[in-house]
Amino acid sequence: MDAYRLGVFVHIVLGIVLVGQALYWFIMLVALRQKFSVADVARHLDVAGAARWPHVVVPWKLRIPLNLLAWLIIALVVASGFLLLQFRPAPERLAWWVKMGLLAAVVPVQLLLSWRPTAAAIRLNMVLVLGIMIVSAWAIR
Repeated sequence: MDAYRLGVFVHIVLGIVLVGQALYWFIMLVALRQKFSVADVARHLDVAGAARWPHVVVPWKLRIPLNLLAWLIIALVVASGFLLLQFRPAPERLAWWVKMGLLAAVVPVQLLLSWRPTAAAIRLNMVLVLGIMIVSAWAIR
C-alpha cells in the first residue's frame, strides 16, 4: 500500500471515529431522556462530559478527558486531510467546499460540547458530522 492509500485509509477511519464520538453523545442524550427529567439529563450530560477515555485498564492520570479526545480526533482528521492534499490538490467541486464548511461549523459546536453538552449542541453535532460523511462520499464520485 502506498502512502496516499494509507493516508486515505487513516482519514476514513478517523472520520468514522468522529462519527462514533457524535453518536456516543446522541445515544447518551436519548437514553438519559428516557429515564430522567430535563434537569437530571443536563446534570448527567455534564458528568458524561467529564469522563475520561479509555475507562478501563489505563491508569487514571493517563486517561484522556472526553472533550480533549474530541479535539484530538478533529485535529487528526484535519491533519490527515492536509497530508492528503500533498498528494493531490483540493478538488474545485462544490462538494469539497461544502465539506470544508461543515467541518468549520463543527468547531463552534464542539466548543459548546466541551464547555457544556446540551441537547441542541448534541443534535447539531450529529447532523453536521453525518453531513460531512455524506458529502465526503459524494465528493469522491
